[in-house]
Formats: sequence, structure tokens, C-alpha cells
Amino acid sequence: MIRLKTYKVLSTLLLYPSTDLKQSVDFVMDVLKKDDVLSSYEIDKVQLFVSYVKTNNLLFLQESYVSIFDRQKHFSLYLFEHIHGDSRERGMAMIDLKELYKKSSFEIAVNDELPDFIPVFLEYLSLNSKEQASALLGEVINIIAVLHFRLKSIDSPYHVIFSLLEFLSNVKSDEKVIRKLIDDSILLKSSKTEVDKIWEEPKIF
Repeated sequence: MIRLKTYKVLSTLLLYPSTDLKQSVDFVMDVLKKDDVLSSYEIDKVQLFVSYVKTNNLLFLQESYVSIFDRQKHFSLYLFEHIHGDSRERGMAMIDLKELYKKSSFEIAVNDELPDFIPVFLEYLSLNSKEQASALLGEVINIIAVLHFRLKSIDSPYHVIFSLLEFLSNVKSDEKVIRKLIDDSILLKSSKTEVDKIWEEPKIF
């Protein structure tokens, strides 16, 4: 049973854009207001993302999503990739997260995704109390803050979602940790196209 619809909504907004998203995005604002988890000021920010979804066709939304989250390592939606990369430690962290889900009888329903996929994590948070969800979010807040910064640096509407997650956390990000994770020279001095070239996965042929 979903307790916090706000986290469920944010999880959905971070998934690969679909026809369902286009058709239901008008209801986002109402759901967030009724859930009474975000402040009215924070809810107003969501209008930017809603407008982005409504004013662009689905193919554009999908291509933009892939170009950011699937082709650029610095924008990965997998939490542990930012900490452990593909190391053994990531696998161990994944096991611990699965155990956390298991204790709450939470089953991953998003296309059999990995447990550290942020939309999956947010869906899990939606099953918790407001206090528990905020505390769990606080444990990964540095990653959330870095993604917020990076997305805002390329003027991506998705930065709004991560801004809301920062607001929902019961702890603030650690500035020292953030500085280590952010490469300002690339993000602040490069255009979005240049960043794409830097982080684009090498072609096989």
C-alpha cells in the first residue's frame, strides 16, 4: 500500500517517458497538493517539468532522456554507480539494498530493474512513513545533490525532480563530498553537446 504518493509520482517522472506519462501529467500537481508532503513553493516548481512534458512530443522526450541518463555516466540513475562504479563493492551494496526491500516485502516492478535504480528506490520510499522515507533519502543525499547540480548545469528540466528530493531529505548534502564528485571544469565550461561527446559510450563499429 502506497503511503506517500509524492515519492511514487517522482519515481514515475524519472522513468523513460511513455504515452501514459503524457496522458497523466496533468494530474501531477493535484496529487502532490493532496499528499501534503511538499511545500506549496516546491510544488510550484513541478510546473516547469509538467510544461516540458506537455509541450514536447513523445519521441523528443524519449531521445532527450536517453541522451542524458543512458549515454552519460555522470547522469546515471543508478545510485551505486556513482560510488562504486562496476566494482565488487557495488554488488555487495546491491545485496544490502535488496535485503532492505525484502524486509518490507517490496518487490521491484519496474521492468526487473536493479535495486539501486532511483525510480525503484523512490517507489520503495513511497511505502514508508514520512519520517522513515526522509531518513532513508538522507543516506543517499550526496548523490541526489550531485545529480541536481549536474542536471541544472545543462538546463535539464529533470533538475526539478532532484531539487524536490533534496527538500524531502532530513539531512543536507556534504559540501566537501559534493566537490569531490563534481567536475566543474566539464560541466560549467562545456555545452550540453560537448558533454555528450565526452561521456558518450564508445561505438562498437
